[in-house]
Amino acid sequence: MPSAVTTAFSVTVGAPKASSSMSPEHAACPLPPVAGCNPTTTSALPISILQPTPTRHARHARRYESGVSHTACKLTTCVASGHIGALMASTENTRLAANLVRSGRRSYFYLVLPVLMVALALIGFWPQYYGRLLAGTALDRGPSHFLVHVHSSMFIGWLVILFVQAMLVRAGRADLHRRVGPLFAVYGYGAAAIGVLAGLQLAAWRVTRGGALDDAAVFVAAPLLDMMMFAGFLTAAIVYRRRAEVHKALMIFAAYSFAFIGLVRYLARIPGALENIALGTLLLVAPILACIGWQYATRRRVHAVWFFGLAAFTIRLLVEWLATLPPWLPIGRALIRPFI
Repeated sequence: MPSAVTTAFSVTVGAPKASSSMSPEHAACPLPPVAGCNPTTTSALPISILQPTPTRHARHARRYESGVSHTACKLTTCVASGHIGALMASTENTRLAANLVRSGRRSYFYLVLPVLMVALALIGFWPQYYGRLLAGTALDRGPSHFLVHVHSSMFIGWLVILFVQAMLVRAGRADLHRRVGPLFAVYGYGAAAIGVLAGLQLAAWRVTRGGALDDAAVFVAAPLLDMMMFAGFLTAAIVYRRRAEVHKALMIFAAYSFAFIGLVRYLARIPGALENIALGTLLLVAPILACIGWQYATRRRVHAVWFFGLAAFTIRLLVEWLATLPPWLPIGRALIRPFI
């Protein structure tokens, strides 16, 4: 038998038996002998000391320490039996648990953001949509189309689900978060498809009420871009679902793809806010810049994914401007005509 395995096996066999005064946790996992210590003289602390009243941070720490202790107990057994694969899997689980505990301390950030996204959407669309709905005032024929109602309801619902998902992680129910994740993704892709159809319907309504077809072709570029951004960020978040920091940021960018439209509508009501391209771009990416500032202020570093999102939304504004040029107009007209 190799010397390393022999040593590990002897440590396992020679481990002291749990004291009767130990807590159940210590009795299930007695400490192995350590060089320079005499395990026979080690006495367990009273249970009243070992189990103080837990605080919120203590519960996070206990969850992490429990995973570490569980892995330590299995270490010698896995080595002695040759189950290296099981040992590696256990170590990976402990690493993921540690990441979850560390990220839990920052999760208020990801709870607040979905609420702010809903606020942006409501404020932006309040005068011509949400305010009229609540007041019982008749909507224009375009916004009153059933596809617009479905699109609006689905995206507000998506932001609410995003908030619930963040709550599950903070409550320590990452297992439930992952279990409902695929359903959440399917819901998101469905909302994006409805959003595309609603955008085309609104563009066609502009033509039927007397607007120019080319103006409608320019208009339809914005909702199409927003839905493409949403679906792209959602897909990237699924791909990077095992990298928590990247996954969370990508989900926020997906949500902002919808809230972004509300911010545009709000700034359009402020004289001069969007007339200057540089100022308009700065105002529209200001929420992302605020998130980057928060990351640096609290962690003294900023993950590269936030700069990726900043670049993506800046490029999105440039592409929307390109839609005003002649090469896009035939494409926009072709997309709208079936809905007129």
